[in-house]
Amino acid sequence: MLFDETIIEQIKEDPINGLANLLAIVDTSLTKDVSGKSFRLTDKNHETITEFILLLSVLNEGKFLHFELSIPNLTHIKEHDIQAGMVLLYTIRQQLQTETKKRNAESIKEKYSNILGTSFYYEFSPTDLTRLQELINELRDLIASTNDLESDHQRRLLSRLEKLQSELHKKLSDVDRFWGLVGDAGVMLEKLGKNAKPMVDRIKEIAQITWKTQTQAEGLPNHSTLPPLLEKSA
Repeated sequence: MLFDETIIEQIKEDPINGLANLLAIVDTSLTKDVSGKSFRLTDKNHETITEFILLLSVLNEGKFLHFELSIPNLTHIKEHDIQAGMVLLYTIRQQLQTETKKRNAESIKEKYSNILGTSFYYEFSPTDLTRLQELINELRDLIASTNDLESDHQRRLLSRLEKLQSELHKKLSDVDRFWGLVGDAGVMLEKLGKNAKPMVDRIKEIAQITWKTQTQAEGLPNHSTLPPLLEKSA
């Protein structure tokens, strides 16, 4: 396979940046003619384009893309498929440019809203931020060093933690990624049993910090260390 699980996980986590990385891999793998504008009609290029179209077809069917994309049918005729691949590459580049502009506009709008105090956000205290960093680092080390998890599951968890840590700052528009760890803890408990305890304990503390911050932002009385539904099942 030309495209490994890493790039597929990137697309699932962040379709815009993931697809940009995918196009870079395709560009590197394809050879062009003297003009540099068209791909050579070689068997290798045909194989690359075929795999690229098949991957995009699966991602599109699985609703992993944030925009509509028309995937061409493979004819298994070299000239036709390579031409279709060129059109698909151009279409995705144009769509990515549009989506990137939208994302940048939303980011600028959010920054101005924060300055004016008109947007809602969750705010971690400096102490909680420091503790969250420590917990995520400890969790990463535990996951990376365990032999109890399948390699694919291990990579997915590490990728999720890396994404979470890259977005960890004092003010956040949502805390969805933090609550996503609770689901991961449940899966690890089912798979590993008592061996999951060190990892689950850290996820539980992350959830407690998240819940405290969320209740404060929502103006709720902080009577429990976890959301009522989770606390009752703990």
